[in-house]
Amino acid sequence: MTENETTTAETFIDPICGMQVKPANAAGSLNQDGETYYFCSTACLQKFMAPNDVNPANCCGGN
Repeated sequence: MTENETTTAETFIDPICGMQVKPANAAGSLNQDGETYYFCSTACLQKFMAPNDVNPANCCGGN
């Protein structure tokens, strides 16, 4: 890889861990609501896709 490739390659932030990810090196990607997310690992992708178990009625006194 040349210096030019490393400085001009587009990078994205993994929404789970905050790591910078280049699409060519991503462990996975997901298009949701017109936005493409890139992930550093399949673990981050799975965490992103997991259902949100937090229900306001079930925590914090229901508030």
